[in-house]
Amino acid sequence: AAAAGKEEQPGTPAEKEPLNAQISQHILKLAEAERDTRMGFMRIVIDDIIRLCDLDETQRERLELAAKGAAERSMKEWHEQAERYFRQRLESAADPDAAKEMLEGMGGINFSGNRSEEQGESLDLWKDSLKDALTKEQAERYETVLEQRKADRIDAFARMSLSTIDDHLRLTPEQKSKMGEIVRAAAADHLAEVQ
Repeated sequence: AAAAGKEEQPGTPAEKEPLNAQISQHILKLAEAERDTRMGFMRIVIDDIIRLCDLDETQRERLELAAKGAAERSMKEWHEQAERYFRQRLESAADPDAAKEMLEGMGGINFSGNRSEEQGESLDLWKDSLKDALTKEQAERYETVLEQRKADRIDAFARMSLSTIDDHLRLTPEQKSKMGEIVRAAAADHLAEVQ
């Protein structure tokens, strides 16, 4: 009876250890793929900067190091969401084999949205690194290109939206002109959210 009283009850910390290890291992595997995706995007950004700003080797190396840091730092929210998601879903799984099967079935979940790989580029760490690595002229040139790209995206989205509206409502030329101004302003304000 004394031995029976010392047995672990289901759901005790000792029983949950294998499940915790499985969840951690699964998150680690998914995080590696997510990190690679984010770093792949940052390599595209670096190649773009090298091409537009004619960087030397030292500048390139500094940006590559900063890109790794930005990609890693952008993973913080991803890790928190993944941890919360898997732990909530598997809290009731008492059987480690069932938990493993459930984990494998949850492999393709996106925790940070469709454009999550771009998060590193928006971090202050990356922006500060650009300021430090680029000359004033290089930074101005790159900023001009980024602003033009943004304006081009806004213009393209506004034209596409106006075309769709016109296709459905058959606007008069005057209506189309007025609607074009409204659509362009909305695109400028909300393009990032729409993307």
